[in-house]
Amino acid sequence: PKQNTERHTSHPTHPHMDTPDVSQLSISETEVADGKRRLASPLNHIDPHAPPPSKVLHVRAIPDEADSEDLKAALAAFGTAVYVTMVPRLRQALVEMETVDQAVFVVTQTAANPLSIRGRVVYFNYSRSQDINRATANGAEESAVLLFTVVNPLYPVTTDILFSICSPYGSVLRIVIFRKHNVQCLVEFDKVAAATAAKNALSGAEIYPGCCHLKVEYSRCERLNVRHNNLETRDYTNPTLPHGPIASPTVSPGGGLWGGGNALYVTPSPRAGLSPGSVGAASGPWSSTPRAAPQSVPSIAAPQWSVSPGSRLPPAQMSLLAGSLSPASGGLQSPYGVMPPSPSLQAASPVLMVYGINKARLNCTHLFNLFCLYGNVVKIKFLPNKDNTAMVHMSDHSMAVMAMTNLNMLTVADGTIEVGFSKFTFIAGTTTGPPLPDGTDSCVDFSTSPRNRYLRPNPNATKHMHKPSAVLHFFNAPLSATPESVKAVFAAAGDAPIHLKFFDKGNTDKSWRGLVEFASIQGAANALAFCNNTAMPSATTAAGTQELKLAFSGAPTAA
Repeated sequence: PKQNTERHTSHPTHPHMDTPDVSQLSISETEVADGKRRLASPLNHIDPHAPPPSKVLHVRAIPDEADSEDLKAALAAFGTAVYVTMVPRLRQALVEMETVDQAVFVVTQTAANPLSIRGRVVYFNYSRSQDINRATANGAEESAVLLFTVVNPLYPVTTDILFSICSPYGSVLRIVIFRKHNVQCLVEFDKVAAATAAKNALSGAEIYPGCCHLKVEYSRCERLNVRHNNLETRDYTNPTLPHGPIASPTVSPGGGLWGGGNALYVTPSPRAGLSPGSVGAASGPWSSTPRAAPQSVPSIAAPQWSVSPGSRLPPAQMSLLAGSLSPASGGLQSPYGVMPPSPSLQAASPVLMVYGINKARLNCTHLFNLFCLYGNVVKIKFLPNKDNTAMVHMSDHSMAVMAMTNLNMLTVADGTIEVGFSKFTFIAGTTTGPPLPDGTDSCVDFSTSPRNRYLRPNPNATKHMHKPSAVLHFFNAPLSATPESVKAVFAAAGDAPIHLKFFDKGNTDKSWRGLVEFASIQGAANALAFCNNTAMPSATTAAGTQELKLAFSGAPTAA
């Protein structure tokens, strides 16, 4: 066939972008003979932009969520793809067909009838290689360590979540999450067979409906080296490892980071055509009940999902955390807490609805003390026509997602708050309604408050960002503070701590840091709501006071 000699000329677009009907396709002996003659020509006469027919095909414009199995399935109508090497960062691949005739068949027919993979047209041309070198190809041999690439990571991906979706297929030993160019995760199993089962079942699945698509490959790593147990890395065989910091991710193309580049995950850039979807358990005849983790590995209750080990389901049926929903937020129940709903639920709204507030004890400042842990707060308003309900306007949607993820169903001040998205994108009006029972304003603007923690880039911001626990991290305590004076701050709010520990102070430190532990998560939440940003006497500041800052900690105890 006549070859295109221009590097960037694309094939014509088929109106339906479907796989061509093989029964209507044919290839003449003349075309095959012509291709073979070009294959036999001297290499020094080969046009690098129009190489002769080869059984190795160069594939371009591959969707991010497609994998080698998708390519093999799409090419099955033309012949047998014996080997596939993916180049995901370039959205390209090399495919070795069984014969040159099959490769010629693919290029000839897809030029006239473009082939679609996962809704996107892909383009085929001959490679200058005559075969794929198995020793240097990107593909790795079967291994007990899997490499997960998370495509379109709208919501947090943590070690707890990965453990939940991987543990049904075998004993998970270690997990490492890294975010250099995109969100990728290494998961080590105890056996190669368990890793293979997980790869076959999870490749192509989605953690949440419509996002967090998984591409799973074997890794060349033989064993993972884990130094800390937190939401980014975890060794399930050694629970005594220290917590350590959580590394800040880098920005990936097409996404943005909130909090001055210190978010725990990447949020999507606004784009047109975001189609509405449904949230709930995925439909389909397949379902499985994850088995419990081995006794040697800490057990984390895993949700039920619509994936059967060994089955490759259509994308619409492969939502791994499509489990029970919170009535207020649509969040998915998981070991990490209540997870965010589908992006279709008020996807662009930064405003949250907070229900179940004990208005007799909580006011706008108390709510700010809780929500400022996960993002910048713009405004908080108690609704006069809805009892125990308030609206919280976060700086952007991703901050709202993080706040809802961690604070939904939290018990504080003798009430359990439920957090969900509002249908509004801002809180209208500047006037306040009737005062709250304690006499404070029912609507407060915090947009210019210096107590917002993510106004400027800070590489250490995210290490204080954890789900609710009974242990709090305190910092910015004045140098004159003592354990007794810090305990007195909490005792005045009604919840005395059971343990308190000061960290060693460096020579340049201008304040004290440490941990404080309460008898329950509710006690810690009360301390945060009532004591966060409390002014303590200080002899080293011009104002004479220094505000005590609090945050939930990932440490197991303060003892």
